[in-house]
Amino acid sequence: MKTVCVLLISILAACGPGVRDQGPGGDDDADNPPVDPPPGEPRACNKMDIVFVVDDSGSMSEEQSNLASNFPMFAELLSTYVTPEGEPIDYRVAVTTTGRDMD
Repeated sequence: MKTVCVLLISILAACGPGVRDQGPGGDDDADNPPVDPPPGEPRACNKMDIVFVVDDSGSMSEEQSNLASNFPMFAELLSTYVTPEGEPIDYRVAVTTTGRDMD
């Protein structure tokens, strides 16, 4: 479980805001115009990647059953969701477990 937490934190950190290279000198005075263009209008989400990490330890059997019984509702919600433009969302779903047993 600790490994999964470390992996998740690493992924989230990699998706965080980056640091711009100020180049040589990097004095940050107001005479230098910004390199990046101003942000445009926000866009609606039309693509989504969803990852389920299921704890498959014995103590989580009730939660596993709950996930299994509610997953069809989740899938139905995803398949009926449309963007503000009326288009279906483009999505991918992945499921993995915390188990380390290999056959």
